[in-house]
Amino acid sequence: FERGQVVLIDAGVIDNSPCADKLVFSDIRAQEENGSVVKVIVEYEEQEPETDADCPTEFQATRPFRFYFIESREKLIFSEEIQWPSSSSSSSSSSSSSSSSSSSTPPTA
Repeated sequence: FERGQVVLIDAGVIDNSPCADKLVFSDIRAQEENGSVVKVIVEYEEQEPETDADCPTEFQATRPFRFYFIESREKLIFSEEIQWPSSSSSSSSSSSSSSSSSSSTPPTA
């Protein structure tokens, strides 16, 4: 990994039923914040339950995850954004992690 770093985004165990309210990955992007930090923004979109679906009574467990390559060896900070379907605004939260060039290009999934 001379050119960059691999990031794992793990949503944990969720109910994959069509009747379950859940957050799904929608995008990831990386941008250089300064000479020593790259900000990785992970976007989620709320998926509302289907109203006309035949809802199962049991939990349908799944554990969605994705790997992304960040073309940078700088420290990474993370921000999450959630797009809610009922409004055009997004909510965000941040956490940080460190790792050790200067360009940041998200991979194609």
